[in-house]
This record gives sequence, structure tokens and C-alpha cells, in this order.
Amino acid sequence: MRIFVALISICASICFFTSSCSKTETKTVTETDTVVKTVTDTLRPPVTIVGFWVGTYQVTGSPTTYYYSFDLRPDGTLLHKGTGADGNTYFGQGTYTVNGANFSYSDTTLNLSQTGAVEIGTGTYTATAGTITGNWQNLGSTVTGTLSVTKSE
Repeated sequence: MRIFVALISICASICFFTSSCSKTETKTVTETDTVVKTVTDTLRPPVTIVGFWVGTYQVTGSPTTYYYSFDLRPDGTLLHKGTGADGNTYFGQGTYTVNGANFSYSDTTLNLSQTGAVEIGTGTYTATAGTITGNWQNLGSTVTGTLSVTKSE
């Protein structure tokens, strides 16, 4: 009987240890979502004087206005096109400078009866309005006037 009790004790111990040795592992997993926010901004390039400008000029003492345009290049050169009182279209080439709101230029007419005529001018550059207004003069003569051009988009 001692053997029987010993066997039962051993069996009971095995059952007890086997059932109590089972292990349950709890793992905590944290998941995070990635939120992607896309923002679209309309960025405008900085205001620059470089570009095509269109407007009119007027000769002092005359009520008539005439077509005038500037093509202002990044390297400080300019091309101009203007209609004369004689109805012809004149082209010129020269240089310009801008310092803050101060605009100045000098160009030489390249064609027709005004070939070689030098025109100089000064004006006010208003970046926010996209305008240049000022005065011009043909060197070597008393011919002067005003001009007003607006930047073309």
C-alpha cells in the first residue's frame, strides 16, 4: 500500500506541476497611424522688373499719346519699340538701372530717320502696381516728354 500511495502522490504531483507550468504571455502592441497632410500653396515668384512693359509716351506740349514698350532683360539691357508722330515704328536698344523705386534708362534708335538718336529717361518703378512712370528726353535736342508703362503678364 505504501507503493500505491507513493504512486498516487507522484501522479498527483506530475498533474499539479504540469498544469501549473503552463504560461500565458500577454503582449501589448501599440499601433499608431501616420497622418499625411498635403498643403498646396500657390507661391508667386518675387516681383521683378524684368519682363515686357507696355504703355504710352507723350511729347511735351502735345495732347497725343503714342504706343511705347520696353523689354527689360535680366542683364540690364533693354529693347524698346515705339510709334512715332510720323506713324512709323521705331526700335531701340540700350541699358537700364533700377535702384529701389528709381528707374533710369538710355537707348539708341536703330532704324529709319531716327537711327542713332539717343533717348534718356528717368522714372518711378512701383513694383506692387507693376508700373513705371517718368520723363524722357532726346539728347542733343529740346524734345522731351512723359511715359507710362505697365508690366504685361
